[in-house]
Amino acid sequence: MMDIQWMIYSPIVATIIFIVFYFMGRLVSPSLEIKDFIGFLVMGGILGFGVSVIIVVIQTVLYRSPQGPLVLIYYAPVGITVGEVFGFIFWIYKTWIQKVMP
Repeated sequence: MMDIQWMIYSPIVATIIFIVFYFMGRLVSPSLEIKDFIGFLVMGGILGFGVSVIIVVIQTVLYRSPQGPLVLIYYAPVGITVGEVFGFIFWIYKTWIQKVMP
């Protein structure tokens, strides 16, 4: 059961899924720019990682745990994945929804 959980939270698996969606979108609309797509995914991943670091720092200070930063081993991939999900959603909003509904 633990392997499935790590696979779901893995930024690598999420990135592969989003790239597949991007190429499926290219079949429908060849004018999609890859630089916008990559930019939104990278920015979302960086912001997700930053939020996870802030959460770990706050937890470490609240519980006064010297081993608190080790929680980043678990929270960092989850934060990056969640950030990529939001980046992908914003990319869809910018490229598809704003073009259809001005």
